[in-house]
Amino acid sequence: MAGETVTGPAIAEDVARIQQTVLDFVARDQGRWDDLLGQFHADGRIQVSWFRGPFVQFVQASRAMAARSAAAGKHWMGSPRVRVSRDRAVADTDVVIMLRFKLSGHEVDVTTYARFHDLFERRDGVWRVLRRVCIYERDRLDPVGDAAEFAAVRASLELPSAPPAYRHLAGALKALGAPVLAGQVCAGTVAEAGIFENDRGWLETGRLEGGMAIAPD
Repeated sequence: MAGETVTGPAIAEDVARIQQTVLDFVARDQGRWDDLLGQFHADGRIQVSWFRGPFVQFVQASRAMAARSAAAGKHWMGSPRVRVSRDRAVADTDVVIMLRFKLSGHEVDVTTYARFHDLFERRDGVWRVLRRVCIYERDRLDPVGDAAEFAAVRASLELPSAPPAYRHLAGALKALGAPVLAGQVCAGTVAEAGIFENDRGWLETGRLEGGMAIAPD
């Protein structure tokens, strides 16, 4: 049945290429912008806490953010879970987003547990991402070094009216002058269920519907 995992040398090679493309997102942490651009199709789109829209614009915005901010960010990527059907695929990957920045003069870490849910398409023999939505699960704020004044430091973080799944990340983004967009997908919600429902249509027919059809700006 279309959309089910299929074994064999050709499928195994496709899965390996898709997994490597997902893992190469660390190019963003390393400032390798051209490499980052090569991971998505030209019409690819992405939705994360602070950006929603064309991936080309996401790379431009990421580059500008890195240039103006002293915050250090890193993405730890798990092993992508991949389903392939002909020239389309779905990948779901555990991600830990680690952000270190100064809050009221003290270094703190915000750690966000999430997943990248990707729709892949093979064009001219090359697999690239067409749609990516970040699904948020939970996050936390921790002191770096001496924790004696952490309560006061923690109180200085203004938490927007964001869901608990990414509330501390939203507060960190706001403190760093970055936007926090409403409508993010959180684990265990109707929005997440809609994304999973959409996977079958994508694998079988290539339809882009529901949560993965990121709305125009």
